[in-house]
Amino acid sequence: MENEIARLPNVCCVYDVTGLIDALVIAKFRNREELGGFTKRLLALPFVERTNTHVVLTTVKEDFRLL
Repeated sequence: MENEIARLPNVCCVYDVTGLIDALVIAKFRNREELGGFTKRLLALPFVERTNTHVVLTTVKEDFRLL
């Protein structure tokens, strides 16, 4: 599942995680319409049962460099 989602446009990161969810996807969009289309595309995949979307209001820090 994660590898297929990782190939989708707008996807920046895909994490395989423990807990109540199986994966965490970080993606960026120009507007809400793109976000809505992406969410619908995810839900159309046969192995995706549900999504839980969070929208970032303000980026305080974003730095993916490894120390």
